[in-house]
Amino acid sequence: MNRDKYFIFLLQLIIFIAFIAMTLPYPVIIPLFLSPEAQFGFLHPYFAQTQIGLVLSAYPLGLFIGAFLLGKLADRYDKKSCLLFTLFLSIGIQLFSGYCVAEKYYLGLLISRFFLGLAEGNVTIAQAALAIVCKTETSKRIQFARTNAAITLGWTIGPLLGALLSGYAFSYFGNYSALFYMSAGLTLIIFLLVCVYFKTPVTLISPEFVSTEPAVFGRKILFFCSLLLTLGVDTFYQFFPVYLSVVFKCSPLLLGLAVSIVALANTLTHIFVTPMVEKIISSIHALIFFPALLSASLFLIAHSTYLGQVFTILPLIGVLIALSMTHMIVLISVHYSESKQGSIMGWLLSQRTLGTVFLSLSMSFLLLPYREVFNVGGLFVLLAVSFIIFHGYVVRPIRVKSTVKEL
Repeated sequence: MNRDKYFIFLLQLIIFIAFIAMTLPYPVIIPLFLSPEAQFGFLHPYFAQTQIGLVLSAYPLGLFIGAFLLGKLADRYDKKSCLLFTLFLSIGIQLFSGYCVAEKYYLGLLISRFFLGLAEGNVTIAQAALAIVCKTETSKRIQFARTNAAITLGWTIGPLLGALLSGYAFSYFGNYSALFYMSAGLTLIIFLLVCVYFKTPVTLISPEFVSTEPAVFGRKILFFCSLLLTLGVDTFYQFFPVYLSVVFKCSPLLLGLAVSIVALANTLTHIFVTPMVEKIISSIHALIFFPALLSASLFLIAHSTYLGQVFTILPLIGVLIALSMTHMIVLISVHYSESKQGSIMGWLLSQRTLGTVFLSLSMSFLLLPYREVFNVGGLFVLLAVSFIIFHGYVVRPIRVKSTVKEL
């Protein structure tokens, strides 16, 4: 048992460092095209916005493909070998990205961002190993909550570090390539940790369907509800900084404070609240209650007229996102055997990445007012709740009755 605890901690540490390495260069990607000193390009400067869009979309596109493929490969082959190979590729690609930035080679940067996303889909391998080590639904719920806390912290610390170090990097190197080299260094640390401490968990031969409540949902319904919930959550994450900036004219300092409030509430909920919630409410009821409150919160933030109202709702949204997403991941995980966990974690990450790209493109073309965007996000979550209630309390009793009649 102690070995499992150490191994779970190792996996969460790997995921934490991986997300810092992944997001460290984010703050400098746009300045690469807009800063007069650092500007470089393959196209005419008039197309800078197009260049930025292509570079920003190349990584999530690669991540969408890589998460799905690497998850399947990890189920079929040795997880440690797959992880080491993709980490080695990531280090090489990050070094090449730094070279492209230093040499102002746009096409090379574009290609490297795509392949980096492809390789960094390997985070699903670590998540799959975690799902295999956690044998019960209770342990999955607690450990996935802590893993999500590690992801949130990494996703917050990475850009902050990148922003703090970007000035030093530019003044020393004359460009932002150092941040890409730092990402490669962090990935090298992960590579060494995997080499020394990672051991592929033993996959037990277990039934294909392992949920404690197998009659409640079909798997397609679960994934569809997960997609709707993800779209609602990503609508908030993608647009609430823009909403605060445009509607309430928030300064960068206030925007940073808002992002920090959501991240802190999310992290603390994963660490402290989820284990307590697990003792008083089942996964099914949690997936009705918390997303319903999240939907109401998104509708509220859309109709807020004062900045104080928004800042009051933000921590609540951080808490509800943490509880809703963790319970959804756990419920999907326990519906599949250990031999399928890589594919499941890969598909969930691919789904999230695809949702982000879809929202960015669709909201840009629809040109909805920013308040209406949150109404759309609340509607996505409300639809997820409706499907959960319908299949849990309407379809399930009908199926149970028909089964009894056949017997």
